Amino acid sequence: MLLALEALALWLVLRGDTWKSAAAAGLVIAAAFFSKQTASIIGVGLGVGLLIVNWRRGLVYGAAAAAALAAAVGLLVKSSDGWFWTYIFKLHQSHGYRWGVVRAVVVPDTLRHLWPVLAVLIVATVVLACTRKLRRTDVILWAAALAGGVGAAVGFATQWAFSNAYIPAVFFPVLAASVLSGRLLLHALDHRRWLVAVPTCAVLLGLAWQNQHIPRAKLATYLPQPSDTLAAGRLLDRLRSVHGDLFIPFHTYYAALVGKRTFVHRMGVRDIGVGLGRPEGLDQALQGQFFSAIVLDWKTLPGEFPFIDSRYHLWWPLREGVDSVRMFAGAQTSPNALLVPTLAAPPVPAGGRRLADFETGTWQIFVAEGEAFGNGPAPAPPGMYGRFAADSTRLGPAAQGALRSAPFTVDQSHLGFVLSGPADPGLRVALLDDGKPVRVASPSGAAATVEWDTSDLVGRSVMLVAEDKSPTGGLAFDEVVTW
Repeated sequence: MLLALEALALWLVLRGDTWKSAAAAGLVIAAAFFSKQTASIIGVGLGVGLLIVNWRRGLVYGAAAAAALAAAVGLLVKSSDGWFWTYIFKLHQSHGYRWGVVRAVVVPDTLRHLWPVLAVLIVATVVLACTRKLRRTDVILWAAALAGGVGAAVGFATQWAFSNAYIPAVFFPVLAASVLSGRLLLHALDHRRWLVAVPTCAVLLGLAWQNQHIPRAKLATYLPQPSDTLAAGRLLDRLRSVHGDLFIPFHTYYAALVGKRTFVHRMGVRDIGVGLGRPEGLDQALQGQFFSAIVLDWKTLPGEFPFIDSRYHLWWPLREGVDSVRMFAGAQTSPNALLVPTLAAPPVPAGGRRLADFETGTWQIFVAEGEAFGNGPAPAPPGMYGRFAADSTRLGPAAQGALRSAPFTVDQSHLGFVLSGPADPGLRVALLDDGKPVRVASPSGAAATVEWDTSDLVGRSVMLVAEDKSPTGGLAFDEVVTW
């Protein structure tokens, strides 16, 4: 949209010779400003070129652009209670400008990639001038080309810029070189003079070399593959399984894809930080464990989101291509961590005792059978207490197995634990007396506390068993308490 509007404004300035075309160009460049603020740099370049060529049209162009911008900005500022001005001006003033990047990156990169086009632009201009075929309006082409370079320098050297800021530095010099080269070629074909033909050939070779010395883009790297679609589906399925709100600061729309509310984007938080401070309530929500799960990318900075390290723990590492997907456009990033709240276990009732909570990272009174539960407790999934729990989903839904406790004598009237998982006949926790189940509980979705009355079993030696015999699901089990 930005380039289309800027190119249209350039065409109106070049092709027209009346005040109407100049006014139209001013209105178009004003519209371009609302697609990206750096359009103002191209707009100034076109205005300066037009003033040199025809100062009356230049004044009309400038007046039309200024009037349109003033009216539109005024309306938007008023209708947004001043927020629009804060967004387009005040916040941008807080972005750092890196002069060193202009010298060390922008200028060298532009010259390295575009030197054939820049050479063509200079040669074509000189030859047309020598043959008296250079037009007064060609000043506008040069003004647009120079403004494109300035726009790239301003854009890319501004804090958090991306390589798309280079586009004006490529587009407008290429456009100017192509227009002048085309006129030079037509002149050479009409007159067939070797003094014109030689530089014309050099110009054509320069344009050809511009196409050859830049490596071809590998389009496959910008197109999702079937494996990426599968990985994205796995990530969304895992997010969908979490009950409650999600905080996904790098990819807020992921929450919308699984039918949940969206919250602030990380770039927005950083964007307003210097000028307006942290979004109200964000840090309090993190501290209060408002979110049922948080997804962070590998680009997360240490301390960027306070309280996460102390109030949340890693539940699931996300692997690119397995259950995480990289970005295919824009800045490269991908989710690498799914965190859940670290919940404090409720106090044990008076006179009771905790049989197992897995917080030592060991099975404690239990022994694992089969492969479902793995070699030790897993990071506690949503709804479980502390940082560890028994989880039979870690090796995949098809894995099966059991956790079997050592025999213990019932000496209290109640036994409880926390259980989660899908409603599945192959998933259960059972209390066995002489090998026979006397109490059985099955998961029914989100984590819930199960309490059994064991008063009739006092004095009996029993075993507690968590079983996963399901080929399609698993359960999580934690905080075994008797009182």
